[in-house]
Amino acid sequence: VCDKLTYLGPLYTTPALITAVHDAGFSTMRLPVTWGTMIDDANGYAINEAWLSRVQDVADYAVRHDMYVIINIHHDGAEQTGWLRVAAEGEQFEEVKAKFAAVWEQIAVRFRDYDEHVIFECMNEVTGDDGSDAGIKRDFRHIEELNQIFVDTVRATGGNNAKRWLMVVPRYTNIVNVLNESYGFTMPKDSCEPARLMLS
Repeated sequence: VCDKLTYLGPLYTTPALITAVHDAGFSTMRLPVTWGTMIDDANGYAINEAWLSRVQDVADYAVRHDMYVIINIHHDGAEQTGWLRVAAEGEQFEEVKAKFAAVWEQIAVRFRDYDEHVIFECMNEVTGDDGSDAGIKRDFRHIEELNQIFVDTVRATGGNNAKRWLMVVPRYTNIVNVLNESYGFTMPKDSCEPARLMLS
């Protein structure tokens, strides 16, 4: 049985495992996190403390080796299967935005004293269920709104988050759609000067 509070993926993540990854020549580790059931909707979207601490522990394994760590919201919204539904409308999308901001505020506060070795990536492969031009454009507008909430929320927590590198996303991380001028993708505004934003 997989203990969700200690396993991140199919293997138990230990300091020795991350040391082996580092020694194999890797300088960056992406830490994909599913926050879903670890968020208490009835308690201000509070993240389970043990879960957040476990994420920090695994990040620390890499940072101790001078590795970069990319922490994200990973499986919570891909293909509309989780709470991070970019195709939601009206009040449902307002709830998505509120929860998204609350989750990122907690992650950002936990890591705000870390240096540039910690990078935040706002989401992973989010997409709606309508592949028409109209559906793609709607998804882009919602994703752009979430990207801006992410940047503003992280920056507002202060510390090193005021200048941390942040990764934002397009629809389904699809570069073809990003470069399609008819969809009009735009990057969020950044209070950091010069901006420290990357596109995933």
